[in-house]
Amino acid sequence: MKRILFIILAAMAVVGCESDEICDRNVNTPRLLVRFYDPNQLRSPFSVTNLTVYAEGSSKALVTNATTDSLALPLRLTNPTVYVLQKIETGNVTRTATLTLSYQTHETFVSKACGIKTTYSTLTATISPTTSWLKGIRIQNSTVDNEKRAHIHLYH
Repeated sequence: MKRILFIILAAMAVVGCESDEICDRNVNTPRLLVRFYDPNQLRSPFSVTNLTVYAEGSSKALVTNATTDSLALPLRLTNPTVYVLQKIETGNVTRTATLTLSYQTHETFVSKACGIKTTYSTLTATISPTTSWLKGIRIQNSTVDNEKRAHIHLYH
């Protein structure tokens, strides 16, 4: 009787166990890639100096007083995502532009270990005020599913 009980308990333990799954790939939700360009020279990126970037409603800067020709910005799961881009010019004059991003989200279950990956489609973007230091915007890729190429070009 003890043997039968032991066999039943052992069988239940084996059947009830799950294998430990390990995520063996990078499945991060992609960020939005922004490249800066001179509107008169579209062939090569043009760096912005003294750039500070905030998510709207946040006091913590994503970028502070940087010189860069590109940004990788996270998108929220709720629509829209709004960023404030500030540029300090000669004489410590701060010029501000607001970048508003709208999109549709799509969640894909990768695995129990890797979790869920979110991608974004039908990306649209606006800049305000229209008289800001940013002169224009162009959507290069309206689907944000990787970080290999720029999704948006901003002209300054």
